[in-house]
Amino acid sequence: MIFFSVLASALAASLFTMIYNRAKTTKMDRMNVYALAEITIFVFWIFCDAFFYNASTKEWAWFWHRLTSFGAIGYVVGAANYYFVMTGFSKKVPFWLKIIYFAIPALFTIKCLVGGPTAFATDIVPSKWGLGWTYVNSFTDLWSVLYFIYTHVYLSVALVVLYKWLRTAPHQMAKKFGSSLFRLVICCAWGGFTSVYIITIGQYFPPIPCVPLFAFGFIVWNSVKSYDFSYVQEALDNGYIYENCIGAMLITDDTHTILYSNHAICNLCGAEDLVGKNVFDIFSDSSAEKLKGKIEKSEAMSAEEYSLKNSVPVICSRYQTQNKSSKLDLFLLHFNDITALKEATERLNYLANFDELTGLSNRRMVMNRLFEMEESYRKTGLDFELVFLDLTKFKYINDTFGHDAGDEALRAVAEVLKKNTPEADLAARFAGDEFMVIHIGESTETIENLRREIQAIDTSAFAPGFNMNAGIGSCKYSEAMDVEALIKEADTRMYKDK
Repeated sequence: MIFFSVLASALAASLFTMIYNRAKTTKMDRMNVYALAEITIFVFWIFCDAFFYNASTKEWAWFWHRLTSFGAIGYVVGAANYYFVMTGFSKKVPFWLKIIYFAIPALFTIKCLVGGPTAFATDIVPSKWGLGWTYVNSFTDLWSVLYFIYTHVYLSVALVVLYKWLRTAPHQMAKKFGSSLFRLVICCAWGGFTSVYIITIGQYFPPIPCVPLFAFGFIVWNSVKSYDFSYVQEALDNGYIYENCIGAMLITDDTHTILYSNHAICNLCGAEDLVGKNVFDIFSDSSAEKLKGKIEKSEAMSAEEYSLKNSVPVICSRYQTQNKSSKLDLFLLHFNDITALKEATERLNYLANFDELTGLSNRRMVMNRLFEMEESYRKTGLDFELVFLDLTKFKYINDTFGHDAGDEALRAVAEVLKKNTPEADLAARFAGDEFMVIHIGESTETIENLRREIQAIDTSAFAPGFNMNAGIGSCKYSEAMDVEALIKEADTRMYKDK
């Protein structure tokens, strides 16, 4: 009898550990709460049986046996209800029938607690082999017959519901999970029948048929404890996929009315809900016209750039499908926010043409402009001048005050160039401390302004006591008639000036 108590206690402890771990690590939605409640009832049933087997007196045996009714009766109704909710059958049951459904097991539980014979036992006696307490039953007892009917009606209905659901289960994972529960219902019915109604065996052993029932329940629940059925079912539902996919999307009918929009597209548009709106209303005017043109011409639309009403740039693809039941034409629009991509592209374009330190045009851009001006000169005869500028004693600034001071000096010169360069001209940092200005017209006044402004730069913040100066040389294109020769001549004159 101690063996049965230890076995039941070990099973109860294992199940309780499983309950704790599952409650701590999973989302407590309705299905998970039902599952944990059912396992808890099972644990209570086993726990009471452990004390029943080894009770010191008959009175204590009756006490633990009556408490067992919470588990034995509650487990049946709880298991059946879990399956009804899981399969959606409970939604079809009217409220008044649900009250009756739970009132019947409540009545049986009260009967077992108030005294006299229970639904499981007319008497409690020591087993004939000295293995602790056991109970005897009688087929003539009304409550036993009613309990037999209650158990098998509830579980039989659950089996039928599960069977029908399994035939139309949407995927293999659901079928596997449902099959495990189907076997559990059968074993529950078998275990309850043998533990209560096989009287001959029961007089020699404690209610030993309950032990394989407990063991089987432990194995089945343990195998599905990490399987959250509702999550898998939800994950395969179209609505769940639409809400949690990477991209934003919406669905329209053939009148361009939005029938469905997920949270991602609502967030992109800055709207709480888009259902009922015309799809063109979420785009900017130019993008809406572009989209209308594509649709009217029945052109394929895959990964094309558009702009939303709030100026968010997106890549949009449009796919056509049809509702099978209503034959309604539906259109799915899938969006990807390319704001980050556009910013990165703009940044790369900027770095390809501008100097990051000074903000002036870089060497690549100034060379392109020189070749463009050369081509223009050959066609129109419009002359231009290249001004070459090199800072005096720039190495001294870096060596004495540090490279940060050198950077500040370059920025200061760049500001002078920006301020004194007409809009039609181009100022650039050519390399190191060398700067260029492509100037249209006479440059004499411009050069003198540049020299004067550079000498007036306040260096107290980055190179105290240092006086800025620069060598400046210039050459007209008409003097060189070649870009390379133009740069070389302006550079030579700049060094003569230094």
